[in-house]
Amino acid sequence: MNTIVLLAVYLEKTLHNANKYFVACLALSDFMVAAFSVTIRLHQYMRPDVPLSIHACRFWIWVDIFTELASITTLTIISIDRYFKVGKPFKYKTMMSTTKCKIIIMFLWLYSAVVAFLGLMPYGSSKGVHTTNVGTCVNDNKVFYTLAAFLGFFIPVLILIIMCTLMFRIVRKFHRSRSTHNQNASFESPMMPRVHVTGKRVTNSNRRTVGIFSLVVCAFIVCWGPFFILFLISQYNIDLLHPNKKGFQILSMICFNILPYTNSFLNPIIYAYFDKSFNMAIKNLLLRMAGKQPRSLKSTTPTSHALARVASNNKRETREHTVVELEK
Repeated sequence: MNTIVLLAVYLEKTLHNANKYFVACLALSDFMVAAFSVTIRLHQYMRPDVPLSIHACRFWIWVDIFTELASITTLTIISIDRYFKVGKPFKYKTMMSTTKCKIIIMFLWLYSAVVAFLGLMPYGSSKGVHTTNVGTCVNDNKVFYTLAAFLGFFIPVLILIIMCTLMFRIVRKFHRSRSTHNQNASFESPMMPRVHVTGKRVTNSNRRTVGIFSLVVCAFIVCWGPFFILFLISQYNIDLLHPNKKGFQILSMICFNILPYTNSFLNPIIYAYFDKSFNMAIKNLLLRMAGKQPRSLKSTTPTSHALARVASNNKRETREHTVVELEK
């Protein structure tokens, strides 16, 4: 599914904007999680008799940190990007151009790569990345993983919750102000029906944006929360996570191996199903693959343009009202 999202962004020109590039970056990092981390982990489970070499072990740990940190950091950047688009639509186009977006993405990948390399280095009395006598890949770098837990989950979760809360407040405030404005001016200007429709379109667009992102954030917290909490505990009390009960072993398997990787598959599904532009772009992509004519894809309710039309209509209404008063 991540591959389909990447192809849709590449082929559909209407998706060539900053927000969709960030979503494509998220899809790429999630694709790399599946291609590298999941593949190596499956190999270990299916062929436990074939131990990893020290070089394969280092690569696995590096790519695991790199791809997962890139995915989480991208999600955090998307939350900030969505906040500015919803809260400051007039400035958004100048604040976030495609060039700035590409620069941010480049630094994002560089940051993730550097942090992943730091994870391979031993700190203090730790051995760093090494293999055990039975060929198990281990990294006992407690200092790094404690820092990584905060940089990779707890701080991003705090930012995501703050951004979601601010966006909810902005949408609710805009909805209330629009309702009040329509009630006060509905009988004063023939231009109000058009403004009302445009304002309603803006509200619906913002609600959908906040709703989609809220689903992504909830999926992230549910999938990654248990992993980072248990993982942080394991760095300081490893015996707590290794009881002999089979039920706990199953729970540990779900929290460490299933839920985190499930998140990489949920993100593109949420965007593909709920985002209208992605939904139509993916349908067009599938039609092309089937040899059929794709449908025309128009821009879907751009908030900044709609708000600009509201402001323009309000100014026009004010001028017309002034002219009428002067004629009287």
